[in-house]
Amino acid sequence: RPVKNPASIDINLEGISALIDAGAWISAAKVAHAEYQTLNSIQTLDPVHSMVSVLLETAIYNFLDDMDDKIKEQIGVPLDIPANGDTPFQFGRDQFTLFGSRKEDSTREPLNNAMITALEENGLSFDSLLKIIEEQVIGDQEIKSFCNKLYQFHVEHSAPTASPTNLIPLIPLPIDAIRLLLHTNVLHPDYESAFLPGPVQEIRSRLVQILEEDLGPAIRPMETWTIEAIADDSENTSLQYRKVSTDSVVFLFTKNRKKFNFDRGLGLLPGTRYVVTGYTDVDGPDDIEAMEILTADLSFTPVSSDNDQDSDLLDDEWEQFFFGETSAVTAYDRHPSNDYTYLQLYLLGYDPRDDVTTVPDEASLIIAPMSSGIQQEESGDFVIEFNFPEIYFDSFDFNVLESDDLAQPVPMANVNIIRIEDNRFRIVLEPNQIEGRRKFYQVSISLKGN
Repeated sequence: RPVKNPASIDINLEGISALIDAGAWISAAKVAHAEYQTLNSIQTLDPVHSMVSVLLETAIYNFLDDMDDKIKEQIGVPLDIPANGDTPFQFGRDQFTLFGSRKEDSTREPLNNAMITALEENGLSFDSLLKIIEEQVIGDQEIKSFCNKLYQFHVEHSAPTASPTNLIPLIPLPIDAIRLLLHTNVLHPDYESAFLPGPVQEIRSRLVQILEEDLGPAIRPMETWTIEAIADDSENTSLQYRKVSTDSVVFLFTKNRKKFNFDRGLGLLPGTRYVVTGYTDVDGPDDIEAMEILTADLSFTPVSSDNDQDSDLLDDEWEQFFFGETSAVTAYDRHPSNDYTYLQLYLLGYDPRDDVTTVPDEASLIIAPMSSGIQQEESGDFVIEFNFPEIYFDSFDFNVLESDDLAQPVPMANVNIIRIEDNRFRIVLEPNQIEGRRKFYQVSISLKGN
């Protein structure tokens, strides 16, 4: 059975206030829980699973090796080392491992979170990759037979199961023999007596074919969308999501094909925007465009202000004057006659009542930020760039907040928003302001006073 240590809660308590220490411990526990990878099941391992593991390791390294050299250096991918004097040439693949806790791999560089993130950003689905390799390997009787024979030979010639006359000292484990065969086309000498050369080469050719020809579907189409929470038109009280670029309703899935919801009981407001990245080769209900969500690292969130207590970006007194209440319309609802949003009508000082049929002189605009998310520059800084109609920019206050999950965001200090071109703005987060890429960032938007 695999041994998995419990989540570690990293915290330094002040010992001054029990309330403060309790809050700090709860926050640290949430972070530990969010980052902890639980075991969903325990699977019986057969000899053929060593072959699956080696192919998976090799495929992942190949995908890493296809990346730009600068990216490989940044995320710690082991590179080829040229020969130097008596030191022979070393392949980067022979310095990489999927099994960082394995004693025999202690000198190799393990797969790390930065590598995983880079691969996912390039569209690699680890689930799809594993599924393809398992189907190709486990479904091949010749490969299974080879693995079974390899393991049986090891049992018969290694301690403590081998008889003294059959013992081969320091015989490598089957997984290392498979690595050697795949990477060098040579079966380890200790195993040569168990196999004829011809069948071994056929097995190796089949493995190379899997790596070179069968793994394409593991790279899935990916997109980054800006989506906005909107009220559901049906009697269902939950929110829907609108893809801003197409103004159409979209559906979000988890990787288990369950509906994904940002609300999580936090009372998500219509108008909240998220930048989400995920796979787009999934079908939503009733042919609605859908995404299997992978990451959501940024939101644009309406918050309250002195003249907008309900955080809908519309002045409360203006709503009361024209509609008699503050919940009759939302900022991004459209006027039935002129099709302008009520937010723009408010900012223009235009009468928003239904019987007004005239059209404003100004062009109709969506007054909401649109961003491609957080990007890292060569300097190491993280930047958030977003489009916003600058003629209305000064009508709002913008602030950057951070949190370890979707709850309890706190403002970030010393963050400035600058205009970089027409209708485009930039927020720069220096590396010392970001303690980890797992944080969730929000840009809050509030309505300024008159």
